[in-house]
Amino acid sequence: MAKEQFRLAAKLHLAEYRLEQVQASLADEQLRLLACAKAREHQAQKVAETIAKQRQAALSSPDQLGQWQVYLQAQNYELAKRKKEYSSQMEKVEQVRNDLIAAYQEVKKLEKLKQKHIQALRAQTLKREQAVLDERAQLRSVCP
Repeated sequence: MAKEQFRLAAKLHLAEYRLEQVQASLADEQLRLLACAKAREHQAQKVAETIAKQRQAALSSPDQLGQWQVYLQAQNYELAKRKKEYSSQMEKVEQVRNDLIAAYQEVKKLEKLKQKHIQALRAQTLKREQAVLDERAQLRSVCP
């Protein structure tokens, strides 16, 4: 019985360790997501500024309009890249969240099994103690 309890405790310890690892991983992925969001917003501001400057160039110096269009294309390409990075990071965060839920459920399951095992051991011990007490009571009644 003690060997079973040790195996259960070892599994629980490993599950708790895995839960801690996944929690740390989620924190890292969320920080990366925040960085991606900031980079995306910064790039969106650059695109907006470039569009404003392109409009000014169209009014003041139309000969530079082609250069502004090329620059705007480059900025839009970077913005699309940042949006893709953000989407990819969101998927990673969701995957790690799912891993966290699974790890948490595993820990809870093992804790519940451990509690049931402890209760079974207690019931078995109480049963043995009751049997010893019953035997003593029978011996006292037979031999006064």
